[in-house]
Amino acid sequence: MIWKNRICRSACLQLLILLVVCQIAELKAAEKPVAANVFLIRTVDAADGRGIPLVELEAFNALTLQSDNLGNIAVSEPDLVGKTVRFLVRGHGYRVPQIDFFGERSVTVKIEPGKSFTLALERTAIAERLYRITGSGRYRDSSLAGIDLAGQPFELAGDVLGLDSAVPVVWQNRLLSFYGDTLGPNRINLSGSGAEIDLARPDVPDRQLPLRFFTEQEGFASRMVPLVEPGFVWV
Repeated sequence: MIWKNRICRSACLQLLILLVVCQIAELKAAEKPVAANVFLIRTVDAADGRGIPLVELEAFNALTLQSDNLGNIAVSEPDLVGKTVRFLVRGHGYRVPQIDFFGERSVTVKIEPGKSFTLALERTAIAERLYRITGSGRYRDSSLAGIDLAGQPFELAGDVLGLDSAVPVVWQNRLLSFYGDTLGPNRINLSGSGAEIDLARPDVPDRQLPLRFFTEQEGFASRMVPLVEPGFVWV
């Protein structure tokens, strides 16, 4: 019995040490410095702590902010520095658990540049929202906050700002995605564009899938059908 008790005490002590180490690691991760000119709001899934993209915060003056692919929102409005601000919180499939005085779901935070606040949201959808794979601004707020984006495909693939009508096709163990209206920084491609999505990574789908657009010589996403006739063409 003494021998068993010693084993139990030893196991409990090891578990306690492990928990303390994990807590210290979490604290260090939370204490990573934020750029001095922004206040960082991190929206996370309350169940697993994963960042939530496309969560929208709206202030009383209609200022609207959206979280990026890592769930981050960089607040840099000069006239809000030092102010306590109430934000209405919207995010399809996610919500603030409590209802506020106005009968809405909101959060109130003090805007302090160089600091951060974690907003844990309750997931009401069955599936988690992971990330956007196309368009600009996917890691905008994380970049503004000075967060290391090594390993994240943050570049503007194919110079594409936005597009629609995605049609996925599996061909020869590759996933191809074809699109309709394709918008670049200074041009519009209305005849469509296409991209190959890399599925050869072991961490799919936890991290964003990198796109490889078929591109023209200038680097913009190429048209799928070359047309010489004037006017708009849709697919």
